[in-house]
Amino acid sequence: MEEKNKTDLQERYPEQRQEELGLKSKIIPVPDDDSQTCIGSNRLKGQKVRLILGDLREEDFSKKLIEGAVKFFGDPNTLVLVAGKQQAEVDMRNLSTQQMVETFKTNVFSLIWLVKAALPYLHESSNIITANSIQADQPSSFLVDYAKTKSAIKNMTNSLAKQLAPEGIRVNSVVAPGLIWTPLQAVRGQPQKIIPSLVRILYSSAPDNSQNWQEPTFFLHQMKQSI
Repeated sequence: MEEKNKTDLQERYPEQRQEELGLKSKIIPVPDDDSQTCIGSNRLKGQKVRLILGDLREEDFSKKLIEGAVKFFGDPNTLVLVAGKQQAEVDMRNLSTQQMVETFKTNVFSLIWLVKAALPYLHESSNIITANSIQADQPSSFLVDYAKTKSAIKNMTNSLAKQLAPEGIRVNSVVAPGLIWTPLQAVRGQPQKIIPSLVRILYSSAPDNSQNWQEPTFFLHQMKQSI
């Protein structure tokens, strides 16, 4: 019975692989990005948006990004830093130096570069917001490099909050509410063998279905068997 359930699960929610950065339209099921269903989704109509293409792993681009935003919008009131790179690696022996460098450049170095570039334009009552994760304190075995960057972000946020408080600039961090089905998971954000169970949990029915209460246990069990 367990083998049949596993087969049905993999057929409905197959293992999925994409190259970075990944496309939402290519993952199964296609996720709801809240553009139509989120409360307040239409409140930004008519607002200005500026798209600036580049690579946050490059310090020069981080500076150009801030300068371009200031030129278009004027001095910023809030700087939100949410870019991140996450690649699962179940065997430490296969964790490459290139992956570690790219993960730290994206998740940690770019934050420092962006804050440094933005500080001349920030003022009293301005805000800096970083994105953090449970990985900072309870790291997964397969996210050795990523989890370390989240610890670094947590400490950097605390340090900046103390340093910039005298200037009236607030620095805080928000924590992701949990796993969310996005292309990140399909570009090795999670071990691919656990994708079927992961998607099943995220797309399960309402909690009044008693079967749902067993799904997290099933997910963890399969994850342990897969990695």
